[in-house]
Amino acid sequence: MKQKRTQIHQKNTEIFLCKKYLKEGNTDFVKLLIANRGEIAIRISKTAKKMGFKTIGIVAPFETNFYYLQFMDEVIELEGATLQETFLNINQIVSIAKKSKCKFIHPGYGFLSENPDFAKYCEEMGIVFIGPSSDNIVLLVNKITSRELAKKVGLPLLPSPGQITM
Repeated sequence: MKQKRTQIHQKNTEIFLCKKYLKEGNTDFVKLLIANRGEIAIRISKTAKKMGFKTIGIVAPFETNFYYLQFMDEVIELEGATLQETFLNINQIVSIAKKSKCKFIHPGYGFLSENPDFAKYCEEMGIVFIGPSSDNIVLLVNKITSRELAKKVGLPLLPSPGQITM
């Protein structure tokens, strides 16, 4: 429990420092890599820019003229010929973030957003994963364990199909 509080405190401190740097106009410090593409990448980029972030988009070699790229401050091409080699390649994405001096990664949805290994690797590399901690992803990615956890903490639940009686 103490470790969880420490992780939450650390993430809150990083967010506070981010806001402080943004208020002072230090946007070079605050780069956000968007580890997704398409409409979600556009929405994340627009919001991030309103907050003062510089956005970095990633793109696979087979889609270099996609519309979402126009909304990024910087675009970096991934290596590889498949989604597994590009948008699902954790090592490559985190390496790009480190080389680009990104402090934050936003996974969007789909792809790596529910991958606890991605969140954990970001945490280990000192990059803020915008989303739940790797521990929380492990707990919540499985609907059965999520439901058991919700029940344990006293959240109201609808009956599941196995519990419905006529």
